Amino acid sequence: MRMKNKIALPKGLSNFRDIALEGYYYVDKTPYLAHIEESREKFISFLRPRKIGKSLFVSVLEHYYGLEFKDQFTDIFGQYYIGQHPTPLANCFAVLKMDFSGIDTRTEENAYQGFLETIKIHLGEFNDSYDALSPEQFAEVVIQPSPELVMKAFFRHYQKKDIYLIIDEYDHFTNELLLRDLSQFKKSVTHEGYLRKFYEAIKLATQQGIVNRIFITGVSPLTMDALTSGFNIITHLSHHPAFHNMMGFTEEEVSIILDLILEAPHRKAKIIDDLRIWYNGYCFHKSAKARIYNSNMVMYFCAHFQTFQDYPDRMLDPNIAPDYGKLRKLFEIKGEEGNYELLAEVLKKKQVLGDLIYQFSFERDFSQNQFISFLYYLGYLTIAGQQGHETIFQIPNQVIQELYWEYFAELITKREQ
Repeated sequence: MRMKNKIALPKGLSNFRDIALEGYYYVDKTPYLAHIEESREKFISFLRPRKIGKSLFVSVLEHYYGLEFKDQFTDIFGQYYIGQHPTPLANCFAVLKMDFSGIDTRTEENAYQGFLETIKIHLGEFNDSYDALSPEQFAEVVIQPSPELVMKAFFRHYQKKDIYLIIDEYDHFTNELLLRDLSQFKKSVTHEGYLRKFYEAIKLATQQGIVNRIFITGVSPLTMDALTSGFNIITHLSHHPAFHNMMGFTEEEVSIILDLILEAPHRKAKIIDDLRIWYNGYCFHKSAKARIYNSNMVMYFCAHFQTFQDYPDRMLDPNIAPDYGKLRKLFEIKGEEGNYELLAEVLKKKQVLGDLIYQFSFERDFSQNQFISFLYYLGYLTIAGQQGHETIFQIPNQVIQELYWEYFAELITKREQ
């Protein structure tokens, strides 16, 4: 049997420039850059569960729009759709990229200081890339004592109207706050809360024209909804059918990868059947024609299969195991008894009926529909269809079943005992 030439699969990589220049295989999502521009929306949020390609897509945006990559445009994008069909906005912006994952939330003070220092670090990176402020101006920025004042000082000195603000994992640390202490979460995002004031400063910069465009990724809309009027300029494309396949892999895209690594093509149908059970199943709009595979898990499987032409010992990548201590806190959000009853119903019936919530409110009780919707945004449930006016939700795949729902079953059993 003739061995196929080995392709480089970008397992665990999220820097698009490295992927493009070092010859890694990339499932081309660049047509969506043109679609986003054609939508005429300038301030966008796009929400998806963990490990489905958000950070890599953010890196694509950063390299496509960043002024500093203009001379490398052909090298980075020439082989992809957008490189052959560039838009007028290519490499036209100073990209301010922020990532709010990894912030220590063990105490209220840790969360606040971690958020403040993360902002200062990202502004420092921006300043280094674009020589944006003088040393004296930047020193005045970083000496400010709050996220709001840091941003206002920065925008006061930086008066060009060319910033593309990208925020990855915008709600990573706030979701942890929510699970640990609901009152602390509400304190940070409402009224005079530091997170609300931070976004109000950004909103003011959009009104001044300094921030020209925004793209925000995360998992759930809870934090954005809690900000209410403090940041009401965002358009949510998460449920727009035209952008359904923008992150993650369709089955057609998975099929192409398998063609590149399979030495025995007759095995393909069986492998697709198995991958569909383990990694497929996500649906984010009731009219979507394709279900979405978890791209991280597909790459995990294919990297192993390409080397050994056999399945890994575990179909579940051990690197994505959740923190079960934090996960347990999920069921204490407003209405613990009802939350557990809902979990038991899903485990028994393998599905549940409800209405998908597009905007959350913490001024009212956390209803069953809100809890179902929160599980949907986290990726623990997905859309399976419609029954009358209600949406059918089900567990998307075997990975989620083993990672989360078997643990939920254990919690229910211990609770009953």
